Amino acid sequence: MGLIAMQQILSGIRVLELGQLIAGPFAAKTLADFGAEIIKVESPQDGDPLRKWRMLHEGTSVWWQAQSRNKQSICIDLRQPEGQDIVRRSRKLSSKDRRNAFVQVVIIAAAVVAFLPWMSILASVLYKGVTAIRPNFFYQDMRTTTPDDELSLGGAAHALMGSLVMVVIATVITLPLGILSGVYVTEIRGRLTRLVRFVIQSMSGVPSIVAGLFIYTTYVNATNSFSALAGSLALGVLMLPTVARTSEEVLKLVPEDLRSASYALGSRQWRTILYVVLPTVRSGLTTAAILGVARVIGETAPLLLTSLSNTSFVFNPLSGPMASMPMYVFGLLQIGTEYAIARAWAGSLLLLVIVFGLFATARVLGGKDRR
Repeated sequence: MGLIAMQQILSGIRVLELGQLIAGPFAAKTLADFGAEIIKVESPQDGDPLRKWRMLHEGTSVWWQAQSRNKQSICIDLRQPEGQDIVRRSRKLSSKDRRNAFVQVVIIAAAVVAFLPWMSILASVLYKGVTAIRPNFFYQDMRTTTPDDELSLGGAAHALMGSLVMVVIATVITLPLGILSGVYVTEIRGRLTRLVRFVIQSMSGVPSIVAGLFIYTTYVNATNSFSALAGSLALGVLMLPTVARTSEEVLKLVPEDLRSASYALGSRQWRTILYVVLPTVRSGLTTAAILGVARVIGETAPLLLTSLSNTSFVFNPLSGPMASMPMYVFGLLQIGTEYAIARAWAGSLLLLVIVFGLFATARVLGGKDRR
């Protein structure tokens, strides 16, 4: 079969009338010889001739379209810019393709809707926090400064130091317990495995205020004093499930061949765990600790009932109330004046940067365990 074509002039537009188009590059070459500029031509499959010719009018353009049995179509747009004919190919979407395109649009729209509020919060914190940050914010306290003073006076160094002290104490208490629980569930697999896993999963859903209330009734009432140690214990209650569950998942990544090889060399289970399993996932356990810190560093509710706040530097965790970044922001927002709110935005930005840095570090360290 060949290409049957003829030219005629319709309202100043050159129209190429096609009869049948065979498969292969011969069709493209024939069109080129006829004088048309070919942008892209894809012929139907062999043995699948074109059929169902129809003319389409779009403004000043005249389209000739041929459809094959496999639903492919070739459209010829014969507008004549500067005396040139243009040949294009279009594909008629099937119902399956239309459904797929619709679902893609819905998913992208849902992702945008879910992402916009987070971006709005981030932009607000960045914009309002940066304008309130001064160099003194990082090394001065509020001992001799009121929240209504100029932003060049006072700072949040005491709150940053207090958060650091409480988080370090909570990590020292929680990290060994979380790793040991992960080892028990993954390696020992004793009778209480299901109970331990159930308790850890249940603790993951405990509201933070409940953790603070628990420490308040058990420690604060017993000692009759608020302190950084009480705040650390409350943060540890919230930190433990994250560390334990992350440690469990990391320990599951250790190949069973390593354990078998250690046992084959005569090593006991405790030596295998201590010298083979744990060193293999060292970076993963570090990631568990970092994720636990990121989980609790911004908590305010448990500190309301345990450590309260302060306006000056306190280094002794047993000497009384100690300031923290969440309580610093919370207290300034309660005052509600212009400079107080500006300081609160600056504290929020500092917390956001710290959490982002912790998650970035955990991401980097977690990638080292991928084999």
